[in-house]
Amino acid sequence: GIMVDYIKSIKRPFSDIGKLVIGILLHFIPIVNFINFGYGLECSKSAMEKKFKLPEWKHFWGLFVKGLISILIGIIYFIPGLVFFLWGLVNVGIAILLGLSENDIQAIMTLINAGSPLLISGLLLFFVAGYVIPMALMNYAIKYKFKDAFDLKKIFGKIFTGKYFSVWLVTLIITWVLGMTIGLIPFVGYAIAGFISVVIGYTLYGQAYKEIK
Repeated sequence: GIMVDYIKSIKRPFSDIGKLVIGILLHFIPIVNFINFGYGLECSKSAMEKKFKLPEWKHFWGLFVKGLISILIGIIYFIPGLVFFLWGLVNVGIAILLGLSENDIQAIMTLINAGSPLLISGLLLFFVAGYVIPMALMNYAIKYKFKDAFDLKKIFGKIFTGKYFSVWLVTLIITWVLGMTIGLIPFVGYAIAGFISVVIGYTLYGQAYKEIK
């Protein structure tokens, strides 16, 4: 496959300032900004075809629905981690209460033994979800069929590759750097950094999806 084009991906949000400004303005408004996640998927689809022009801003309701569905997909992937994490917290909480009420070092040891593996498992599952979700969203974007986001055989076939790992890592770093620089500008920063991150990340993920056979 042709290499993922990092430079074009990073330049992409700035290729049309008008479209960029619309995205940033939308990013400000809670819930309305789901539109931008739908727009991100459109960025992915065009990047799969090696087209780096920013998609047109149109069919806002359709973009909103796609964005909402992609957030739901993300939430579903995070549920297992959440279950373990909360289960661990409950165990820890009970152990602390028992320990305090009986002033008992034994109960505190029970706390560490019962709670820690569950909390650690929860955190690991969160990490796995964060790694899997981008490719799940790419698979959803192909036909916009909800069930495609959970075609684990297809998704797992793509994520355990060096190419995907490097794209995932670069996207994470870019998002972090934008957040720590532009993102810190009072009031406006988070929206600017947020939208730019979406365009760059989804553009990279789209290319990675297409190239990993």
